[in-house]
Amino acid sequence: MGGYHLIQHVEQVNGNLVFQYQPDGLIYFAHTEDKRRLLRFVTDLIQNGTQLKYPFLIQLKKLSGAKQSMSRVEIEQRLKPHIGKIVKWSYAQIAKQASLNKTKHIWIFLPATADQFNIEEFNELKSYAMQYGFYVIDLVGIYDDIDVKTIQLSDWDSHPNEKGHQLIANKLFDEIIKHKKELKLN
Repeated sequence: MGGYHLIQHVEQVNGNLVFQYQPDGLIYFAHTEDKRRLLRFVTDLIQNGTQLKYPFLIQLKKLSGAKQSMSRVEIEQRLKPHIGKIVKWSYAQIAKQASLNKTKHIWIFLPATADQFNIEEFNELKSYAMQYGFYVIDLVGIYDDIDVKTIQLSDWDSHPNEKGHQLIANKLFDEIIKHKKELKLN
């Protein structure tokens, strides 16, 4: 689901929203700077006083010492050392539900058009995905030979335009065909 954060994806797979359709595969798209976005999202949850649903997140909040009464900067500073743990927990939850529902789980890394690529973060996220049995497809370098401004919606919206989506679709199709044996696709 586009526009969702990792914890919201966990909620979707733990509920019946995804698996009521009995999918053969579940694709999670990871992006550049996912950890930063997740940090901002969890900070918003705490700052807004949102009741955390999962015991893991409740315990992590307690461990970090983050409280609603703190400034945004202080909450982020307290949560930042734990963001990798939240990513791992989230991937584990998604993989567990996919396995329970006999659904292939696929992790695709799609760089954002406007963010700076961080090889350390990419390697970290990829290793977590592999640890939890995701089949990994990596689209790193997809924008290497083009001016990214030509595939963005506008100067103020870096989401892919039609040309950008066509580029992504073509590359993703090529990767799926290349790995169709491993993905057990007919």
